[in-house]
Amino acid sequence: MPRVFNPGHRPSQPLYPDELVYTTVSKIEQFLQLPLPERTPLAGDTSVSGSNILMPVAGADYRRWGYASGDSILIYDDNDAVGSTLTLTGVSSSGSSGVVNLIAADPGTAYQSASNRNGYIQPQSALSNSKERGITKSHVEHLIKVKQDYIDTLTRMAWRPRIKVDEYQNFTTFKPYRRRYYTDYVGAVYLNNRAVQRVLRLAVWQGDYYRELAAARIKFTIIDPHRFAGTEKIFLCPNVGHVATLETGSTATTWSKDFGPKTIAQEISNLINTDAEAGKTAIQIGTLTESGSNLNVNNEFLASANSDEGDGVVLVSSMRSTDEGEDTTIAFTNSHCFATSLGTDAQATISSVSGATFVVDDA
Repeated sequence: MPRVFNPGHRPSQPLYPDELVYTTVSKIEQFLQLPLPERTPLAGDTSVSGSNILMPVAGADYRRWGYASGDSILIYDDNDAVGSTLTLTGVSSSGSSGVVNLIAADPGTAYQSASNRNGYIQPQSALSNSKERGITKSHVEHLIKVKQDYIDTLTRMAWRPRIKVDEYQNFTTFKPYRRRYYTDYVGAVYLNNRAVQRVLRLAVWQGDYYRELAAARIKFTIIDPHRFAGTEKIFLCPNVGHVATLETGSTATTWSKDFGPKTIAQEISNLINTDAEAGKTAIQIGTLTESGSNLNVNNEFLASANSDEGDGVVLVSSMRSTDEGEDTTIAFTNSHCFATSLGTDAQATISSVSGATFVVDDA
């Protein structure tokens, strides 16, 4: 049996299981009244690289306090005692003297070293991912996720979006509701899950296929998997100037082209859904953001494989309401291995691919 077993449909689970909804790390710090770490002296004067400021600190301080991308810090010196609160966007080595540069958006103010003008960096969080200071921030985040699932299970309620799947309802028109001039229905059924915020898929059996009523969708079938080349790519564009690229490979951000159509279809579905059980991580759609966070593929699309549509078939639907996702584009670098339906097909030649960008030859 495969190491990760999946029956086809996406399981009922939180829509975004990795999000911290019920509490945050900062609230736990406030509740426990944890003091902030010691300030870190600047190992040199700050410098500017493009639109970023580089703040040098000693390598020992970097490892002790565990600075990482996303951390909030306060930098100040004698000339700017109030300082600037910045969010780190990265960390890089200066290449000499055992110094590490903390990178953030340039605030427009230069700061000098501790020896010149008493320049310091003050972390704004008591917890970090340093292995030298006991409990880590990532462990606290893990405990929050575990307790969120425990609360949902214990109370049989959820205060965060949950996805419910595989609710099948049969109804008949043998004894229809009384027809009135303001109604156009012939029957009604009660849902098993009634607290519905949004219907992502609503399919009606039409005798030989399911007709989708809730959202735009497209279906593609894996054919001739032996014709896959070295690196294959699938492009998803939700009608904007940004593209998400799904590549073949063996990492958490790729899909495997090994084995047969059913396994390949499940791999693609797991990657689109960012299935944590399969070890997949999110892929951003170009550089799109929403509410300050990356807009990822699993925020825009829902995929299922080897389900009611058949084995080796991937059904991808847009999470945008009704027909808003009709102009979504899905493209393949190898058209010999995919057969699409429920959409408009177009053949074109991709002249070049660079990261999340591809160029189509119109000739």
